[in-house]
Amino acid sequence: MKAALIILSLASVPLFSNAAAALESAQYEKLATQTIQELVGGKVADASATFARLDQAMQIGIAGCKEYIAKHPEDAALLGKVIAEAPNMTKMTADELEEAWGDEGKAGDSVGRPLKNIDNNGVTRGFLDIVVHPARAHDLIVEFGKTHDAHALEEAKGELVEALGHLKVASAAL
Repeated sequence: MKAALIILSLASVPLFSNAAAALESAQYEKLATQTIQELVGGKVADASATFARLDQAMQIGIAGCKEYIAKHPEDAALLGKVIAEAPNMTKMTADELEEAWGDEGKAGDSVGRPLKNIDNNGVTRGFLDIVVHPARAHDLIVEFGKTHDAHALEEAKGELVEALGHLKVASAAL
């Protein structure tokens, strides 16, 4: 039932032609790279600006998911769930997000697409992760702010490096 609602709600989302809606890969890459460079110093100079970049990357990822769904409705249930749950992803802990959307995550089970069965280097995972990885980086930066554990920033950088790899796969599919 939830999958049907997600699909129906996606049907009402306006989608544009390829020329107007092409995945904003260059902007996404710029946002991720700026954030990686900031984190290399082992600190977050301006958390608000950092979170704004990550949120913008997530929004670009969401737009890409919508565009992909228009051409590949077989992925609508899973990617629709990513889109629907994206606003809550930055409210989760990094561990909660990993449990839900990681390689062995359970988030796809309710729409009949177990994540453990999805190719980690494939297109569907690519679109999913260009939304999830910036959210997890956000959560890890929040964790760093609470614990001052530099490992959290290292993990955040890793999430964004992975996101850039997924971006290439996703971009090539549109």
